[in-house]
Amino acid sequence: MILTDHKPLIPLFQGSASKPQLKIKKWILQLQKYQFQVEYKPGLHNPADYLLCHTQPATEAEGGEAIETEEYVRSVVERSQPLPISVEEITTASREDDCLQLVKTAIQSGDLRPVTTSRVTRIEEA
Repeated sequence: MILTDHKPLIPLFQGSASKPQLKIKKWILQLQKYQFQVEYKPGLHNPADYLLCHTQPATEAEGGEAIETEEYVRSVVERSQPLPISVEEITTASREDDCLQLVKTAIQSGDLRPVTTSRVTRIEEA
């Protein structure tokens, strides 16, 4: 027995004459190998929704603690996000990167053969 609080699912599993989308039809076909019944149970009586329907209002003390917790989580998230880098920083770092300079030179010269030690020396001299 499968309990759901999503009433539109019921006709799909009871052989209704409706024509579901292909994605849903494939889903139904995959589930045909199992023996089950789908029963609608509204959210208030459905154990899957227990926490949603049975939450207790926060006390005044808990409210203050919840706000502190939320502020702490927000500050952690803000600090964990990487800072954006500017185009100038990318350009400078690219100029200082030997490997990128070799790629740039190879592309500009049209010489796209694998880089060897002797070729690196030739490129650096240019």
